[in-house]
Amino acid sequence: MKLFLEYSGYDVMDADNGVDALFLSTNHKGPIHLLLTDVEMSPMSGPELAEQMLLYRPETQVLFMSGNKQPDDLRNDICLFNAQFLGKPFNPKMLEHTVRQVLGVPP
Repeated sequence: MKLFLEYSGYDVMDADNGVDALFLSTNHKGPIHLLLTDVEMSPMSGPELAEQMLLYRPETQVLFMSGNKQPDDLRNDICLFNAQFLGKPFNPKMLEHTVRQVLGVPP
């Protein structure tokens, strides 16, 4: 996924878990336009990561992905963070289309 997004022209920061992602985002000097995160992670879930990250980066868009949860299961989190949802499995074209849509980039 990281390589595909980079090949598509995006700068990508990759983290092993939510705690690492939070650390990277707090130390990154430039803007972060999108948080693409799995819903179910440990030790910090995707919604927990979004909540913490948006405290100091409110401009960041959120895209949750999951193979176990459905958008209805995440309705509160999706509304709370004005997030989008991408169900797994997905192909690279679906990922690219959804990322562009969330960022408001024309196709």
